[in-house]
Amino acid sequence: MWRQTRRPDRVIVVADNCTDGTVALATGAGAEVFETVGTVDKKAGGLHQALSILLEILTPADRILVMDADGVLAPRFVETALCQPADESVGAVGGVFWANPATD
Repeated sequence: MWRQTRRPDRVIVVADNCTDGTVALATGAGAEVFETVGTVDKKAGGLHQALSILLEILTPADRILVMDADGVLAPRFVETALCQPADESVGAVGGVFWANPATD
C-alpha cells in the first residue's frame, strides 16, 4: 500500500488468529491492526468484525478498500479509484484479478 502514487489515509490490517508475526509486521510498517476475537466464520468472520465497527464511524465521503494479504495493487490503483465521483447509490465496486504464474 505504501507504494501507491496516492497513499491511503489509513491502513487497517485485520489479523484473524495470526501466529506468523503479522501483527508486528503490520504495526512496524505503520498500519493499524484490528485483531479479531472468537472468529468462527473463518476469513469472512474477521472481515465482518472489522467492517461492523468501521461502518458505524464512516462518513459518506469515506472509501474502503478490501484486499487479501497476498494481493498486489497497480501503483496508481488508489489514485485512480479516488478520482471517481462519489455516488451514494453505489454500494461496492469490484476489480479484475490476475494470478502471477511465477508465484502461484
